[in-house]
Amino acid sequence: MVGEGGEACGGGRNPAPPTSAHPTRPTNNPGAAITPILKANIAAEARLLTDEAGVYRQMQLHFASHGTTAHTAGQCVDPANPEIHSNTIEDCFSIFKRGMRGIFQYCSEQHLHRYLAEFDFRYTNRIANSVNDVERADVALAGVRGKRLTYGSARRKS
Repeated sequence: MVGEGGEACGGGRNPAPPTSAHPTRPTNNPGAAITPILKANIAAEARLLTDEAGVYRQMQLHFASHGTTAHTAGQCVDPANPEIHSNTIEDCFSIFKRGMRGIFQYCSEQHLHRYLAEFDFRYTNRIANSVNDVERADVALAGVRGKRLTYGSARRKS
């Protein structure tokens, strides 16, 4: 997914949570930029499912298998093998895009990773994954336990 300012995001979705999304800087060689990110976040034994974008052409060299769908032909599921699809990550990014257009409306590249982390959390901890509102709040509050937020630390640039 590429943002209006040219920022690119890539995401991965495990059959079991958590989701993972990462901002990347567009480069002249996107395959070289995305390969280290994928290798660092996906086990070599994994089956990678992507669209047919050229940046993924050499992925079979790094993972157990690589299945593709033809997005340019309007395909989200491989007709020959319905287990090869991009529906799950498309769902994740649709929630992110809806939030960015509706709630936040603007995000600088500097903070993109924070917005992605928030939407990862929302997608992973949702009713469809049997996580209710109380459980989601407990998980969120567990992350702040033992930490102190002061006005000065909140204003420091990251």
